[in-house]
Amino acid sequence: MKTEEHVIQEKLWDYLIRELQFGNLRLDHEIKIRKVAKDIGHETSQVRKVLRKLELGGVVSFIDKELFLIPKLTEKEASELYKTVAELEVLAMDNVIITEAYIKSLKNQLLKLQRTYTLGSRINAHFEFHKLVTKNSNQILTNILEYLRTRMLFYEQYFVTDASFYDSIDNKNEGILRAVEENNMPTAALILKLKWLAILEHIIRQLKCLNGTISN
Repeated sequence: MKTEEHVIQEKLWDYLIRELQFGNLRLDHEIKIRKVAKDIGHETSQVRKVLRKLELGGVVSFIDKELFLIPKLTEKEASELYKTVAELEVLAMDNVIITEAYIKSLKNQLLKLQRTYTLGSRINAHFEFHKLVTKNSNQILTNILEYLRTRMLFYEQYFVTDASFYDSIDNKNEGILRAVEENNMPTAALILKLKWLAILEHIIRQLKCLNGTISN
């Protein structure tokens, strides 16, 4: 059973993502706690507590008790974030125990990903696939990854505006699954790393466009 804090966290997360998609929130914009609390129907103290947790993942920054900020993303931060997660997932895969249930969960999630077409559902399915890939690993490592992926999910909602973008990397998910089925975890880890680097390349390209350093 979900705790009240977990329910609020999910509602707050959905709210922030929706506001991003509608263009009501942007990077380097303030989040007014009173407004968010009113919009999602919870006390300001409850919302503030959940935002403090999101701050640990770098999704938001604390200004004062009434305001949080969605921080800008620099090319350096994006590079460090995605490369760190890629390396940590590779490390996590070294500790994964391959079972029939593990392979089945990856197959089911890959099928779900291939059957989703809206941007939000594709992004969520893509991240859930990575969560499952490292699920059976060291718990401390998976907890760290969960915080970092939360921040990545937030940025992909902002910088990936076309669901078809993920079509180009679906073959990498299939490659990861095939390698796992063949008990070839080094190859699975390499493909996983290349997938994150491909997404990083797209985000950096979008950042350059946003900053006016290259043309569209």
